[in-house]
Amino acid sequence: MSKLRIGALIVFVGITLFGVWLFTYRHHAVTVVPLTANPHVQEAYWKGRISAVGPVRAYSEFGNAVQDLTPQKQHEDAHAFGGALYQIAGVGGLSTCDARFSFGCFHEFLGRAIAALGLGSVGSLNEGCIEALGAGSLSCQHGIGHGVLAYLGYTGDDLNKALRICKDLPHNDPIGGCYGGVFMEYNLQTMLGTEGRIRPPTSDMQAPCDSVADAYKTACYFWQPQWWRQNFFVAGMTDDDRAYAAAGVLCAQVPAPYTRTCFEGIGNIAPSDAHFDGARTRTLCEDASSDPTDRLYCKSLAADSLFVGAGAKEDATAVCADLPADQYRYCIVYASNSANIAMPLEAPSL
Repeated sequence: MSKLRIGALIVFVGITLFGVWLFTYRHHAVTVVPLTANPHVQEAYWKGRISAVGPVRAYSEFGNAVQDLTPQKQHEDAHAFGGALYQIAGVGGLSTCDARFSFGCFHEFLGRAIAALGLGSVGSLNEGCIEALGAGSLSCQHGIGHGVLAYLGYTGDDLNKALRICKDLPHNDPIGGCYGGVFMEYNLQTMLGTEGRIRPPTSDMQAPCDSVADAYKTACYFWQPQWWRQNFFVAGMTDDDRAYAAAGVLCAQVPAPYTRTCFEGIGNIAPSDAHFDGARTRTLCEDASSDPTDRLYCKSLAADSLFVGAGAKEDATAVCADLPADQYRYCIVYASNSANIAMPLEAPSL
């Protein structure tokens, strides 16, 4: 082969390899998820991916992208995805979201929908939740609660009006659904993003639960420990064991009909603080109370939250470890989501 032909071959191979590299580089460049970027940049990125590959595939990409982040960061980033989803897919994209990432996709999607369409859309959005998700519509209705309160505002009057709107919705779970979204938003202002703030504490750490109508008290006391925990952290109580002991003291002061719900509320937040480790979650519930019944309520809901939120069956059953036989059987039913906050069991006699 002549030197000229060899030289031409080298040039051809070089151009080909460069082309392959350039294609790979460009393909890689457009699929790098800006996880450290601000929410507006993230939302713009996911709008592009949803437009390019569709909502379902884009959400799958999102799940893969955030799998190694903290639960809190996953939730924040899911808000960006939910906002992008509504902008591109409209209300038809509702069924794309699910219960992962602490409902972040639902929160933002439904908040955007209600902000754009007004309170008159709440009924149809609720029906959309039921039609798309059936028995799993609780997480979607929870997002409606967030959106309704964010639309109305954050005063006590706004809270009561939002709760009345939830009360009129059919198929609404009395704790985790629309009511739960309203109380969580009232306490944490998640829909306001970086402009939101945790509701500051007052001398009455039971407020607003001790003043809302009886129909809403159960839901309020279930979500109250989440607000206590956040305020403890802001105040510098970064030790989880101390924080859960303090939350348990406040739950013990709750009126008797709602004590169970309060300790179940502690169990609901424990897995996240335990980084979804079953044994550590169990310890946090034990920190909350020395009373066997209170601990059982906490552990059972914690086991259910682990199973539903993280899909971690082994960790869920680990929460129930070391319980006496009858209590263990009770807890394990929750660990498989055969019982939960919407379908509670009566606790065994202790």
